[in-house]
Amino acid sequence: MKKNIKIFLPLFVCFILTVSNFYAAAQQLGKRKISPEELKEWNNAPVTENLFSKISVSEKAKAKDEAQAIAAFVLKAMLYRIDPAAYPIDDKESSLEKIALDAIDKFSPSTLSKAKLRTTALMADPQKKARLLGKFKDLDFKKEFIAPDIKRIGKVEFKPVLRSAQNGAFINIEQPTIQLVGTGGPLSNYETENLPAFNKLDLVLRKVHCVDETDPESPGDDDMVVGGLLVGASGNTNSANSFASCHFDDGDICNHGDYPFGTYSLNSTPGYPKVFYCILQLIEVDTDEADAAKALTDVMKLVGTLVSAVNPVIGALVVAVAEAVQIFTGWLIDDDPFYPFGISLNLNSQNKFGVDGRSSNWHTGNISDHGGTYRLGFYWQLKN
Repeated sequence: MKKNIKIFLPLFVCFILTVSNFYAAAQQLGKRKISPEELKEWNNAPVTENLFSKISVSEKAKAKDEAQAIAAFVLKAMLYRIDPAAYPIDDKESSLEKIALDAIDKFSPSTLSKAKLRTTALMADPQKKARLLGKFKDLDFKKEFIAPDIKRIGKVEFKPVLRSAQNGAFINIEQPTIQLVGTGGPLSNYETENLPAFNKLDLVLRKVHCVDETDPESPGDDDMVVGGLLVGASGNTNSANSFASCHFDDGDICNHGDYPFGTYSLNSTPGYPKVFYCILQLIEVDTDEADAAKALTDVMKLVGTLVSAVNPVIGALVVAVAEAVQIFTGWLIDDDPFYPFGISLNLNSQNKFGVDGRSSNWHTGNISDHGGTYRLGFYWQLKN
């Protein structure tokens, strides 16, 4: 008995310490009403401009047409995955149906299962199908080749960009022209000799602030999921690390510590300046948040793969991604996605932020939709 006690006691102490540490972490990272001091600190931090606030109506309309055409190719691939005999596809490696099929085959089992159900429901709902596809709503998806009809109906023709794989990311073989340059990131230009040689860049999320809960505000609160799509200096794309945030009421703030949202390579293009983008996506969910976060990661990878395959120019790519993200989250996740918010960093050298490579704290402007408004706090971190 005493021997058993000697064995059990250290385990019990370890358990108590673990629970205590977990409780302390939960207290630190949990939500609370924002204090006057925090609000002052938050309001004094620089605000990054939303990349999409300056997009013209014509640019947005063109991007939406492209995104709906891409959605048609993805829908064709989903229908083939449901019933290959009824919905044959153009299976050449360079076809968008095949690229889309390969992308959805990388979905998690739960995301793919739900995507099939939502696709079946979509095909039975003409109004929802029209909202998703726009002018492509009447396509005959039982045809093997839909690209000619998409070109005829929408004057949209895609020629997939040849890309090579490097470290698991899609990277342009040729450096594209950068058309869309934002102001994200602090304005420090500190440069000197003998500073560390950085080769990576982290986007780190700190806090989520609920300015105003979505409508209707009662009963219940907002269960928020945050995700994003990273666009690197070469046009390579990757999903950010989606996560479930807190359950929010008006004025709540949720501290996520130093959450590693995504990492960019500094080596995908030669020389400086380099511009890095992130398209942020918030979703208010009524389903399981962890499952929704996983689905959002899958959808972001799908969007990045398809949009980067047809847009060799980074500026056009970023605009098209915003429209595609909105379309695909509404279709494949089917909760309440906010319109995407774009941030960027114009990096003029790897020493922009000094010896420790850390920017100051920034936050987004208001991210508003569904009657609610949120802001995200973040910083940039250069590292080896």
